[in-house]
Amino acid sequence: MNLCKCIEPDDTQASYDAAINEDRANAPQAIPGGRQKRAVGDHTKFWKKGRTLKVAFLSTNPWFIDATKGAIHQWIPAVFDVSILFVKGSEGDIRISDEFHSGNWSCIGTDALTVPKDGPTMNLQWQGLDQDFFGTVLHEFGHALGLVHEHQHPDANINWNETVVYEFMSRTQKWSREEIHFNMLKKFEKSNTRTLPYDRTSIMHYPIQAELTLDGVAIARNNRLSANDVKLMTDIYSGR
Repeated sequence: MNLCKCIEPDDTQASYDAAINEDRANAPQAIPGGRQKRAVGDHTKFWKKGRTLKVAFLSTNPWFIDATKGAIHQWIPAVFDVSILFVKGSEGDIRISDEFHSGNWSCIGTDALTVPKDGPTMNLQWQGLDQDFFGTVLHEFGHALGLVHEHQHPDANINWNETVVYEFMSRTQKWSREEIHFNMLKKFEKSNTRTLPYDRTSIMHYPIQAELTLDGVAIARNNRLSANDVKLMTDIYSGR
């Protein structure tokens, strides 16, 4: 199993500033009584509607580049008010590498703007073209467009066996306890996350083995966009 790891920003203030400078709609929502929620670290990270999002490849592998582009194109019909432009060199807002030993990971949305211009904002572990690679690209590019993990949905009803989760993920993924919590167990708040009803078929959901849950419930790997994935992206980029 080779799972995605979202990159938590080193500087939460820089993350907040990048999101708000990109689109004021990323600001924290007001709460009853007219007060505003805590700002830094409590915001969405979507790109501004109407913008052209430049995507560059830090790779010279033509098979990898063509396969990745093909998968990314599956997202494009849902992103009505954001255009995707593939550019040469490293002048992209999103910069994709294919370092095999780095695993699959991505910055979330506008956090990519905080990464040095010569560095990747996403990595895809190229092992040849198959359905799992196609699904991985869809998942990682969902993060690049600002989506978070579906298994961390506020209404997700996963009955985690946390002791087993920490041991299993540490052993198989070599992640720290903090990375495991951030990518698997932490639930997002409804007030600062754009969601639809919890969707086990979402491309943004991890596959889950039965031994990781107290009730033995498993969730299969998803390699296609679900109807809710498309609707949520459409709502975000054409309905805000």
